[in-house]
Amino acid sequence: MLGRPIRSLEWRLLSRCEQVTESGCWVWTGPLSHNGYGLIGTGSGTQIRRVHRVAFELYRGKIPEGLQLDHICRVRCCANPWHCEIVTNKQNILRGVGPTAINAKKTHCIYGHALGESRNGRRRCTQCSLINERIILGVFYETTTQQPGGQ
Repeated sequence: MLGRPIRSLEWRLLSRCEQVTESGCWVWTGPLSHNGYGLIGTGSGTQIRRVHRVAFELYRGKIPEGLQLDHICRVRCCANPWHCEIVTNKQNILRGVGPTAINAKKTHCIYGHALGESRNGRRRCTQCSLINERIILGVFYETTTQQPGGQ
């Protein structure tokens, strides 16, 4: 048979990884997604999957439906399955470095007041809210109590 030899998925995955001894990461040297995750073709070449998910399933088992993998090492192109942990979407977001994670870690507003829970379940600064209400109500009260002619 002529043509390329058929290589296993595991062989193709490991042949494109560079092991970094200091961190233990398996840095993917193949194609990357727009946000830095390694990509590998599986099956007949029509299905493209993220490398860390493929490695996890090859070495550690199936990823339960509805759950995600979180890179504990924080290196998106790492394919080391022992650097990934199965988590919920919420856990994954809150462990990250995006705006949601940053805001979730805040305990005080920009003026130093402690954040508390509001009636709708969102966090807010109670002191700043009271100050804003007083300002709004004060302006409303002044405009509704003025007599005609500006007196």
